[in-house]
Amino acid sequence: MITRFRKIYPLFALSLLLFALLNSCKKSATQSPLANLNIDVSKGGFGVVVTITGTGFSSNQIDDHVTFNGKPAEVISASTDKLIVKVPVGAGTGNVSVSVNGATVTGPIFTYTLTPLVTTYAGSGIKGYADGTSKKAAFTYPIAIVVDANDNLYVSDAGDGISRVRKISPDSVVTTLVTLRDAPSGTPPFEYIMAMKIGADGNIYAVENGGVVRKITMSGIVTTYYRGSGGAAGIAFDKSNNMYISLSKSNQVQVVTPAGVASNFVGTGGYGDTDVFLGSFSNNTGIEFDAAGLLYIADFNNNKIRVAGADRHVTTIVGFSQPGSINGNAHDDGPLASAKLGNPNDIKFDAAGNLYFTDSGNHMVRMIDAAHTRVTTIAGTATATGGYKDGAGSVALFNVPTCLAISKAGTIFVTDQVNNVIRKIVMI
Repeated sequence: MITRFRKIYPLFALSLLLFALLNSCKKSATQSPLANLNIDVSKGGFGVVVTITGTGFSSNQIDDHVTFNGKPAEVISASTDKLIVKVPVGAGTGNVSVSVNGATVTGPIFTYTLTPLVTTYAGSGIKGYADGTSKKAAFTYPIAIVVDANDNLYVSDAGDGISRVRKISPDSVVTTLVTLRDAPSGTPPFEYIMAMKIGADGNIYAVENGGVVRKITMSGIVTTYYRGSGGAAGIAFDKSNNMYISLSKSNQVQVVTPAGVASNFVGTGGYGDTDVFLGSFSNNTGIEFDAAGLLYIADFNNNKIRVAGADRHVTTIVGFSQPGSINGNAHDDGPLASAKLGNPNDIKFDAAGNLYFTDSGNHMVRMIDAAHTRVTTIAGTATATGGYKDGAGSVALFNVPTCLAISKAGTIFVTDQVNNVIRKIVMI
């Protein structure tokens, strides 16, 4: 036994030595120093895919921890010299860092840009009528929308052929403020509400497609404020509390004094497309005043946005080019002189003076910057039939976005009419 052991021992010792050497080589190969970080993209918003190159990464991606300005990022794939990651939401501008098995190295600065995010704020997407929390509520072709100083939303709804105004609280609870079923004796019958505005007195002024304006208090009391003509599609107030009504049927904008005296403001009364005194329109819809007192008008069928001042001269600010191919319309972003629109519908300004509008024919929400230099698509993808998808603005889908409201914090709310939901757009 002793003699046999002595013969085997040298072979056993040699095997152990070889195993140790091989294992040592393998270990050193996986422990290259973590260093030399580089990124192929240095600027972007959430969800942007970035390739990080360097040394010392783990091919097992769960061991690789990447942060952008301290916020953890999703690692999509990993090798010892390359990581593919997604920029996290709300990262902010700062360094990209990688940690592997306790070691950390800091790399270049990534500049974070704010990106629009579209979510469903209220509505199940199933056409109907139901109050309730957020996505348990149901709408039928929501159209007009306004937001008050406390971030309550008010939405016009045509469920079951009955006109209603729904209230959505800041915590997304939907209730019915008023149901407009039978008008009081001696007053015009209720029709669908096409546009709403909160007046200086804190009440809602709702214009129906028949041209009648109803005053609705926050406690739900309804009175007839003004009896106008048919085809109304927009409402606005100037600083003197004169009310302006966009009449798409007659292609005019009417002005009504606080005393109830009505007169024509702009529009010759026939279909047209002219930039002159009074001007001419083709189914003008949404209207809104800017801080300087100029009235902006969505010229729906002319695919333009027009503006008129106190001199009642109409000027086109965007939509000089003819529409193109998507649903009969184009959707080119760019300088105002070349940008193309498809049935602009509603107009609102934010606190910085940027003009947002629903481009209903292209199923988009778009913006003209405060300096009036260019059109940018904020959310939506141009399709012939529309769609329904939440997500980053560039991939989100709408189906006839109609009216919009902007809160004091800059959050945009949109009535997504054919999808029967209210959408929310925030910059993150």
